[in-house]
Amino acid sequence: MSRSSSMNAAQIYEPFSSDEVAWEEFSHGDKFASRFKRLGKFGGGSHVGVGLEELQPGKRSCPTHYHMLEEEHVLLLEGEVTLYLGDKSYIMRAGQYCCFPAGQKAGHSLYNHSRAVCRYIVLGESNPNDVVVYTDSGRVGVRLMGEGYRKAACMEYWEGEPDAGPDEDEVAAGPVADAAPVREPFHMDDMPWEEFSYGDKFANVFKRLGRQGGATHVGTRLEALPAGKRSCPNHYHLLEEEHMLVLEGEVTLYLGGQSYLMSAGQYCCFPAGQKAGHSLYNHGSQPCRYLVIGENHPHDVIIYTDSGRLGVRLTGEGYDSAALMEYWQGEPDATPQ
Repeated sequence: MSRSSSMNAAQIYEPFSSDEVAWEEFSHGDKFASRFKRLGKFGGGSHVGVGLEELQPGKRSCPTHYHMLEEEHVLLLEGEVTLYLGDKSYIMRAGQYCCFPAGQKAGHSLYNHSRAVCRYIVLGESNPNDVVVYTDSGRVGVRLMGEGYRKAACMEYWEGEPDAGPDEDEVAAGPVADAAPVREPFHMDDMPWEEFSYGDKFANVFKRLGRQGGATHVGTRLEALPAGKRSCPNHYHLLEEEHMLVLEGEVTLYLGGQSYLMSAGQYCCFPAGQKAGHSLYNHGSQPCRYLVIGENHPHDVIIYTDSGRLGVRLTGEGYDSAALMEYWQGEPDATPQ
């Protein structure tokens, strides 16, 4: 029986296979067409969008564009594709990655120049206030309005206003800042592994793909969990949304008192505020590889369910969740005049 999400009877979003998610298709004219699966949405995600896409030979994914507020990332899984980025083009193959930082004024789109279908992961924010600039047509999409405007039809600040007579220096346009350097694609194999370990139980190796690509809004890591190790303590986030996609091998996911065996192609989202601690354990004899995707929220609070610790990112400290204080506890017992 088909289902519209991975939520179980206990209101927890469980892992699922990408095969469970239906393909959606779009096409426009002879040039644009693709099909995709909304993995993040199926898994309960609302802050970060994660999609598996397939692009047929000779087709383009979308009009060339850039986002003012949303950050986008792409990771090639199979095949080859041409990335148009700014005034350059790049051949991307399996294992190559690119980030399109918010406000990077370089239009991007994908074209399948090969004779085979290519598959890739697209991930990015879901920002209701975003503005999208389409560089070929000159259209500006304003998401809050749900409309697009012709960029060539810009109006000066005072244009059309009653002639109240402001001084010329009050309306003079200031200098336009230079655009940031374009972040080019790179291959995961070109990045060094980072490592961490704690005691005998916790250890991991990882590559910060998003940071390497210039990301600041969304974090993406390739992780390779060693055999017999756990990735981190059981925890959940109050403000940040997390996602994971298994690429190779098997791993045990602990989630809200249950355990799930996950293998290549399986996916899970941990929505912000879902009060079910999660962590990973490699029960096998070989490393497993997976993507971890999530927000970078400066105000996040993390609950560690085994220790009862509460991490407050703004203070950079952890607190014992059992040491609650009432609002007036410890305050001087005096009534202000």
